[in-house]
Amino acid sequence: MANWSLVLCLMILFLYEGVYAGNAFSKKRPPPALGRLPPRRSRSPPAAGHHRNGSALTNVWCVARGDVPNDTLEAFRQSMCKKSAFKQECRSKLEPGRPCYFDNNRRRQASYVLNLYFVKKHTCMATYGTLVEADPSDANCHFLLIRLND
Repeated sequence: MANWSLVLCLMILFLYEGVYAGNAFSKKRPPPALGRLPPRRSRSPPAAGHHRNGSALTNVWCVARGDVPNDTLEAFRQSMCKKSAFKQECRSKLEPGRPCYFDNNRRRQASYVLNLYFVKKHTCMATYGTLVEADPSDANCHFLLIRLND
């Protein structure tokens, strides 16, 4: 009976070490290279075209890649619009009759959601999107903007 108690104590100790002290058997890999992340938006915008430190700024938007099929983009848009962080924006901008509905243009609608994700999460999903410097906005639908340091 004492042997089982000892084995049980050792197993609990081993599990405790693995969970709370980090698993000694897992290989820790360095995080992937993030590239250059855009700065967080501040309450007071810098002068047009220049950062507070004097460096030039580049306006960028995230839009749907041309080689991604429309059905894939539509599935992405529907998935993102179900998430609470994007649900209200999708309802107010992408439903029929709203400013960014883009009648039957799934690519434009997916681009709007990709750009919204880019502004909120500071990453353009490479599977679906690409960064552009040309403003994709039109007279009715304004795509939010992120500025990157040159």
